[in-house]
Amino acid sequence: MTIKTVSAADKLSTYGEPWVINRAAKEDKKALSTITIPTDVGIERVNALKASMRSSGSGGGITGARREQKTVLDQSILIGIMDKLKDNGIVLRSREKKAHETTANERGRGGAYEWQATSLTYYGTAARFYNHQENTKIRMRIRFYLRHQKDNEGDIIQIERSKPTQQSGFLEIKIKSPRASEDNSVDKYRINVPDHYLARLVNLNSRDSEFTHQLNTIRDNITLDTHVNNSNPMKLEEMFKTIDQFARINPNFIKPSVAISYDRKGFSYEEPNYPLKEAQPLPKHRASILNRFPSRFKANAIRGNSKMHETPPTNRGVNTKGVPIEYQLTVDSHVQAHYPCLPNINSDEMPVLAHFSTGQNTAFCWYPQDVNVVEFKEPMNIAKLAYKQRSETHKKFTDTLIKTMKSDSVWGEFDQQVGKYGNFRRRIKEAHDPLLPKNERIKIVFNHIPSHSNAL
Repeated sequence: MTIKTVSAADKLSTYGEPWVINRAAKEDKKALSTITIPTDVGIERVNALKASMRSSGSGGGITGARREQKTVLDQSILIGIMDKLKDNGIVLRSREKKAHETTANERGRGGAYEWQATSLTYYGTAARFYNHQENTKIRMRIRFYLRHQKDNEGDIIQIERSKPTQQSGFLEIKIKSPRASEDNSVDKYRINVPDHYLARLVNLNSRDSEFTHQLNTIRDNITLDTHVNNSNPMKLEEMFKTIDQFARINPNFIKPSVAISYDRKGFSYEEPNYPLKEAQPLPKHRASILNRFPSRFKANAIRGNSKMHETPPTNRGVNTKGVPIEYQLTVDSHVQAHYPCLPNINSDEMPVLAHFSTGQNTAFCWYPQDVNVVEFKEPMNIAKLAYKQRSETHKKFTDTLIKTMKSDSVWGEFDQQVGKYGNFRRRIKEAHDPLLPKNERIKIVFNHIPSHSNAL
């Protein structure tokens, strides 16, 4: 569906039911406060979700367990990084090609303007627990992919939902720092869910005595829906257990209080044969001896025998195996926060496009126009390697990209290693407290009335 503007009179005809704008970010300063949960409860959820991926024989790839390096860069610095990578033989492939392509048919109806990839993500309030020295956060999100065209003046002339989320959205559980030993680690679990299930989900009242039953009904319907690619039922089960557990503690876990939109350019680089080392098992006869006489190893260790180990060795060396690895780089611009448009209780559609309507008052917080939010994502199995153990390609990413991201970042008043939502959240809290120092780089106007040109 394509829109240019949506007026109040168009709401019923366009969406079937009016939507509701949740202005909690302005009206309730506690709406964005994190939910503190006991450490044992948080660790149990992290482990259960991780086990759900292992049960399917998949680690989730780079979308699953990964390390994320985040920064805010000036456009000129970003161009310099890309040029240096190219000089080192690393040519990044665009992951947004299909969103940019303009067919002859589209040129006829929308002009010869390039399509740009856009994302809109609904954010619930995070649950937090202390995990040794780390502060682990678990959050429910719903992500939609769109594309738009702008004219030469920067005005939107067309915007529509992209094919992967044309009538659905990605329901996600994202865990930041799931394991204290893995810096900047992220686990993400997601499934593409049709709009009508998502509309029911965000309208549930977790204080209702029937909440768990209603939530499980949605889960069961998704499981039985033949249009849903639910290849891992255990993952879906654990995602809904997480939603149930934390939403009953605080309704804001499931009720989006902020939506964030941004134009995204995604890039990737595939290294076909990353030299990873794996343990070589002991010969069977040697392993049998160790298992039959473990006390000898302990006794000799106590006597100080340097030839024996307190713990019997479990391998005789390592093998090097080439495995395919994908690196991802995302560059986000025109980043802004919205009051989320939520579906009416009787609606079966998520009102995604309403955020970009000139007649709505949803955008209220903006990143500077001259900066990009840059994220580099690498699978956790290689991110943990020491520098000297990394492949030559990985070392080039480390030296050229990661070090520059840290040294030349436009932190200023932006928090280090904090994402778009985190910096917006801090700015919103500052606006509620006159005594807090303000991040003036992020503009905030609670009662903003958008013009056509900045509706996106």
